[in-house]
Amino acid sequence: MTAKKKKLIKGLVAVALIAIIGIGATLAYLSATTNKAENKFTSDAKITGTLTETSWKDKEWSNFQPGDSHGKNPVVNLVAGSEDAYVGMLITCKNGSGTDATVISMDDFTKNYATVSYEGTTGINPNWVHVGYYEGIGDFYVYKNDVNASKSNIDVSTEAIFDTVTVNAGVNQKWSASAKSETVYTFTDVDKDGKYTAGTDTDLTAVDQTTTNYDPTVTYTDQTGKVLTGLSQQIDMPHFELDAQGFAVQTANLTLNTSTSTPTGTALTQLLKLAGIK
Repeated sequence: MTAKKKKLIKGLVAVALIAIIGIGATLAYLSATTNKAENKFTSDAKITGTLTETSWKDKEWSNFQPGDSHGKNPVVNLVAGSEDAYVGMLITCKNGSGTDATVISMDDFTKNYATVSYEGTTGINPNWVHVGYYEGIGDFYVYKNDVNASKSNIDVSTEAIFDTVTVNAGVNQKWSASAKSETVYTFTDVDKDGKYTAGTDTDLTAVDQTTTNYDPTVTYTDQTGKVLTGLSQQIDMPHFELDAQGFAVQTANLTLNTSTSTPTGTALTQLLKLAGIK
């Protein structure tokens, strides 16, 4: 074999080995790794608000009488520059006060204790729409109008949900009228039977009369005369509470429909969540 042929054979062997290695190797997609690009999203959007009652000066209203009125005007205020918002308010009415208080509906509150009014008209401000009463939590309302503070240089507020609380004149104290009397009589026992017989015995005369003290039990009744249960049996007016708390969510990307009898929309869902209802 000539030297030239030997070189050719070596070359063929080398090619064959390369081919074998190629068949046995793992095939992969073409790929490359680039540097990392970080995209940060930031926003100054926020809602800042407060609930105020400018006509309620004291923490507690005491020594009230039936028919008395007191200013109470819960308002939600959004700070200037806050995002435009839908607003809701939770009104919690309580039978009693302190640890003995239990939550009741606004309907029961107005029947039994006090009424609310707005600008002289009994009831809730019509620009606040009732969503419903939630057991153990209270009555929830939403404001009909958007509160637009994003382009304002001053704080923007809702109207008050009501502005006056009036104790029902029909909340009355009733003392028991029961009393026992004992009267001693003398008479002439004509028929000798040992007892007074009307039409026969004569000279019936009252000689002594004793009356027991009245029963001191006190009850309370509403305007219809219905007895109010769960109230103090002391001789004083019943205690009650009326609390308010406001909530707000952005108008952007949310909806609120207050044109129906019961409000609907994604904003309502979020407001109720904020209030711990749903």
